[in-house]
Amino acid sequence: PSAEKAFSQRGERFLTNVLWSWTGVAASLFQGIIIMRFLIQSLGEEHYGIWLQVFSILNYFWYFDLGLNTAVCNFCARFIAVRNHEKINELINTSVFYFSLIAIIVWSLSPILAINAHRFFRIKPEDQKEFATLILITGISWGLCIMLHLFLSALDGFQRFDLTSRIMVIQVALRSVGYYVALKTGHGLVMMAEVFVATQILGYVLNFLN
Repeated sequence: PSAEKAFSQRGERFLTNVLWSWTGVAASLFQGIIIMRFLIQSLGEEHYGIWLQVFSILNYFWYFDLGLNTAVCNFCARFIAVRNHEKINELINTSVFYFSLIAIIVWSLSPILAINAHRFFRIKPEDQKEFATLILITGISWGLCIMLHLFLSALDGFQRFDLTSRIMVIQVALRSVGYYVALKTGHGLVMMAEVFVATQILGYVLNFLN
């Protein structure tokens, strides 16, 4: 009976993971198609281009990952399979230490990028201050989130896609509402960045708690 119960639980977990994963895919499509169209129409091509440019610059920070998040996911799956919780703790602690060092580097580079980034891109003088503010806000948050991202990787290793997908759906919903409010009240890109950062940090904190 215990074996049958375990098999039934695994089946339920698999079905739950699949359903929530597809919900996450639907949320991603909504964000990528509906929200993107709304942003382009509301911001205009030029300001939307600035928005994309900021995140294109910051995405290079993920090169500092060096595949460690993939390793966290892999080894968490291995260690949970043999119920070796001590090794999981060692893995998480080592990863936190490494990503804390990376966060310090990112926090150090963000102000430099914020001040000088407009020199490398065709940004109008009236938009340069806003461009710098966006890089500074999102860069500092990236430093924090690169530390917390390993808990998302750990949950993936534990095959808790139901939890991570739920959090992503919450993020997309809150972010969509926040963008709408920011644009309708005339606050523009800076408030949008604040909304993005707030929802990003919320998601990572929820992953940490899970």
